[in-house]
Amino acid sequence: MNILDGIRQRSRAIARSLMTALRLGKRKTAALWQWFAAQDIGIKVAIIGLLGIPPSYITLFVDTSNTAANETRVEDTTVTSTLVREPLFSESDTTFKVLILPFDRKEDCSAKQADVAKSLFDELKRMNESEGLGLDVRYLEDKSCPATFNEGRRIGEVEEADLVIWGDQWVMCHSDTTRACVAFALVDTAGRSHQRAHDESGIQALSSLAEIREGRLVKDVGYIIRWTLGLRAYEEEDYSIALRRFLRIEQERQSMDASLYLVIAICYQKLDEFDSARDYYYRVLAIEHFDAVVYYNLALLLKTHYELYDSARTLYTKAIEVNPNYADAYHNLAHLLQTHYELYDSARTLYRKAIEVDPNDASRYRSLAVLLGTHYESYDSARTLYTKAIEVSPNYARAYHNLAHLLQTHYELYDSARTLYRKAIELDPDDAIAYHNLAHLLETHYELYDSARTLYTKAIEINPDDARTYNNLALLLKNHYESNDIARTLYTKAIEINPDDANAYYNLAFLLENHYASYDSARTLYQRAIELDPNDASTYHNLAHLLENHYALYDSARTLYTKAIEINPDDARTYNNLAALLQTHYALYDSARTLYTKAIEVNPNFAIAYHNLAYLLESHYESYGSARTLYTKAIKINPDEAGMYHSLALLLKNHYASYDSARTLFGKAIEVDPNNARRYRNLAVLLQTHYASYDSARTLYTKAIEVNPNNAVNYNGLGYLLFEHFGEFDNARTLFLKAITIDPDYANGYHSLAELMEDHYKDYDSARMLYRKAIAIDPDFAYAYRDLATILREQFHETDSARTYYETACRLNSAFKTPENDAKFLTSN
Repeated sequence: MNILDGIRQRSRAIARSLMTALRLGKRKTAALWQWFAAQDIGIKVAIIGLLGIPPSYITLFVDTSNTAANETRVEDTTVTSTLVREPLFSESDTTFKVLILPFDRKEDCSAKQADVAKSLFDELKRMNESEGLGLDVRYLEDKSCPATFNEGRRIGEVEEADLVIWGDQWVMCHSDTTRACVAFALVDTAGRSHQRAHDESGIQALSSLAEIREGRLVKDVGYIIRWTLGLRAYEEEDYSIALRRFLRIEQERQSMDASLYLVIAICYQKLDEFDSARDYYYRVLAIEHFDAVVYYNLALLLKTHYELYDSARTLYTKAIEVNPNYADAYHNLAHLLQTHYELYDSARTLYRKAIEVDPNDASRYRSLAVLLGTHYESYDSARTLYTKAIEVSPNYARAYHNLAHLLQTHYELYDSARTLYRKAIELDPDDAIAYHNLAHLLETHYELYDSARTLYTKAIEINPDDARTYNNLALLLKNHYESNDIARTLYTKAIEINPDDANAYYNLAFLLENHYASYDSARTLYQRAIELDPNDASTYHNLAHLLENHYALYDSARTLYTKAIEINPDDARTYNNLAALLQTHYALYDSARTLYTKAIEVNPNFAIAYHNLAYLLESHYESYGSARTLYTKAIKINPDEAGMYHSLALLLKNHYASYDSARTLFGKAIEVDPNNARRYRNLAVLLQTHYASYDSARTLYTKAIEVNPNNAVNYNGLGYLLFEHFGEFDNARTLFLKAITIDPDYANGYHSLAELMEDHYKDYDSARMLYRKAIAIDPDFAYAYRDLATILREQFHETDSARTYYETACRLNSAFKTPENDAKFLTSN
């Protein structure tokens, strides 16, 4: 609340009484006028100068004991001087300009003439030097003592002064003839934009000549100067200077002054010296317990800076009790009840009362709209209220902003929302949240990533302490620009600004896990996110996935997946991943089957769950028909997922001998994802095995190696094709050697090379050694046992060893046990 408005409210009752006195006539209210004349200068300044009582009434504010003499005076509204010259002061001067006019002496005054002007000049100079007030004090000798306040004010206007002081001893203004009538006029100087006509008027006071000599007059003048300079500093938002002026007034005054304490309290509050502000508000209440403004301001202070919500609630209620038409108090009490007590019905009632009391304040409509939209989901009512707020105040940026968000979020009126966000920014170019929200809209609904990036950056420029904007800009850069390093920096900045932002930890963890393979850091960040927000299922899910795939901590992962489901039982992804874990690492096929089915139930369009359930039914339940149906369903849902085509192709080839269909599906998988070597290899195997298309197979193996030059299986497949069907033995040997170089634990590579060394190069020792290497790597490699048994019997005549290897081969693969083989290996030559 404006400082002047606060004091004005405090003095309104007194002012009404005085104005009534003016209408009724001074004779009927002499007691009131005598009371007013006896008040000290602070009360008079507050009532007269700050309430804007017309200057023409000021000459009435004198003692009424010599009414006849006063009534003989005639108001003269003209300037008496006819001298044409430059003004005494400069209009552009920023100092406080004090003009002293002559003091005339009454002819029969019993007191001797005093050099009042010199006394004033000396005292003001001393005060200026000691306090640095910036005073410019001048004495104007060519003027007579003005007869009226208006005349004194107009002389000040001509001379471009701020304060005019003169003494009039020609008219009796007190029964004591030793008293002089000393006048002051605060001038509304033209061209000083920080002055307001209704804030500065004038006063008259009574002082004895003895008091003048003692400096009493200077003390009153000092009050006016300090008060006026304090108000100017306040309006220029220089609260330190304003406070210094007001505290000096308090220091020199001997009586308590609620008006002064109030402005001091407000200055302290503006300077964030909250303890001092609170103390002065309590001083005001100790003097005047009925002041609604003080209750209100103190409530605001206690709520905002001390979080004393109960005390603030009591004080807001007291302010309303003192002033039932205090719209701000209704509004702030409503906001307090809404945000800290969740008393939404009470808040709604109070917001409506604030609107009823003051229907021309747009902020009331906006606050009620926020409440209705947020807690009552009354979006239509909220929309109406935001529109009303804009109607009441067409330049109310926040109302445009809130209405835009409402239309975007609940009505999907994206074009309208975009227009309103832009209007809000036009009206308030420093609203960082408006830039942020418009950026998010352009990113998510218009895919205008460059524009969104610019707006997020602008929001950060305006408010470099908003962690959410750093987080969202990082997501944008990561997802659409692959600027992972910048995103990493931005996530880190978001955490630095808000160390309790679980979302930023989560996003940074995801980035470090998936783009930097910084698994330890990611693990720590996921755990920190869970500490900050133990109810976010996604974080449990991602940490579980990390522990499963990079640390092989299957029990921990299982626990975390289960926790994620407990928090969010509608996340199909978590059911799917837990099912895969139980299937792969625990062989709990029934549980996995149940979980895959649950994932599909939660999300009937979850293609991966159909695929995974199909593979489980195919591989562990031999339910090939159901698997075929599920693979087909998965492809229908997601026709752009190459893995679905590939899995169905394998099923049709291996279990239905549908080679043409399989060939088509392998081709489709390669078309959808031409960068997967496995699909080229499997199609090559199909063409080689079932179509004898060796040239095509050779091309596909070569392509597989080109796509993935670090896969041993691809080299082995091409090598075996060259060895068996093209007779390119040396090339085949090179490829087999390449396979086992890439993967020294690749048993098939050793086996293939052993066959080549045995069949073509007749290097039986190398072949025997290679067969044994394959068995050492894979003790369940049935073909290696069989082929080693053969070479031991036929080339080395080690029949006993051959019999042992043959028996092991038959145990591992019963197809090897035939009467012919038994005769060969189980009988002696």
